[in-house]
Amino acid sequence: MAVDAGPRAILRRGGRDCHGAPTAAGAGTEDARPGVAGGRAIGQGGGRARHDPTATPGLEAARPLPPASRPHPASSPPRPAAALHAAPIPNRFLAAAVMGANFAIVGSSVPAGKLLLAAFPIALGMALRYGAAALILYGLLRWRERALPRLKWADLGLLFLQALLGLFLFSFTLLHGLRHAPALEAGILLGAIPAAAALLAALFLRERPGAIGWAGIALTVAGAAGLRAGGAPAAGAEAGAPLIGLGLVAISVLCEGAYVVIAKRLAPALSPLAQTFGLCAIAALLFLPEALLDLGGFSLAVPGALGWAVLAHFTLAVTVGAFLLFYLALPSVSATLAGASTACIPLAAAILSVSALGEPVRPAHIIAGLLVVAGIVAVAADRPRAAPATPSAHPS
Repeated sequence: MAVDAGPRAILRRGGRDCHGAPTAAGAGTEDARPGVAGGRAIGQGGGRARHDPTATPGLEAARPLPPASRPHPASSPPRPAAALHAAPIPNRFLAAAVMGANFAIVGSSVPAGKLLLAAFPIALGMALRYGAAALILYGLLRWRERALPRLKWADLGLLFLQALLGLFLFSFTLLHGLRHAPALEAGILLGAIPAAAALLAALFLRERPGAIGWAGIALTVAGAAGLRAGGAPAAGAEAGAPLIGLGLVAISVLCEGAYVVIAKRLAPALSPLAQTFGLCAIAALLFLPEALLDLGGFSLAVPGALGWAVLAHFTLAVTVGAFLLFYLALPSVSATLAGASTACIPLAAAILSVSALGEPVRPAHIIAGLLVVAGIVAVAADRPRAAPATPSAHPS
């Protein structure tokens, strides 16, 4: 991904500007540098702009370029960030179903994580997942936007921090937590992500929640705190193991909340596709050193068909597929509905943990799940004092 040392003026002669707003032909932002007029440089192809003393003043922009200086068709400019967003889905109920399916896929990663732990070392599995996803997203990026975006060093630093917290540390703490905690309880706890994001936004972005938002945060915390009420460790597990596991999952929730807060700062600088590609590429590199150590004593026959199928699910469905579904539905749903749809994360995790892994359900699980879902709906319905940013998709 290229790095730009400073701001550059982007010329557009109609279509949409960098924020997706329509512009009139020839009314786009003009470059203030000499030799640029009407959105096209006079004398492109190197050298200084030629001056014709016989030309009528003010009409230089209308003069056609000589053949040698016309841009080659193969060097077409990259598409703007808005080009990625799909047309709205005409049926709002279908759009809501697509958004819910996106978060249900994310919730499926919790019980699937249990199966992945049995097949791959954590670093190796995540390096393969994010590396393969980055290759797929790179192909989509070149197809849709034709070129990698140019980033300032500050934006590149934010992208690295987002990948470190939202992908690397999130996956690391979540999967290590699943070694000790039941997938059902971990999935319910992941429902606290919207509350964590709202709390961190209040601390760092000065987005003050209203009374409904604070009530939603309180409901989520109460639900998370009651997960272990009356619970007993599984057979053969240490007495404090579930609490250690849930503590690690709680850290992953905070990491994901930080991911959302950073995404609000990066939103104007990158298209969603470019941002997701950059995150996956950086995460793959962060997991790579330990993955190479794991590969030394690892046999490709160990995971078996189920293990490779789970890894493919993480790559194609949880990382790439959920991203595509999110941005397919986003133009057709409100921010409130998008936020409330995150309730599908704990619901999907709970259903799959019980049906696929056979984990038992206790009354505390039901009460905690209801409190977390109520908290999600309250946070989504709240209107912070500062203008809320557009929700961001997570490739995790």
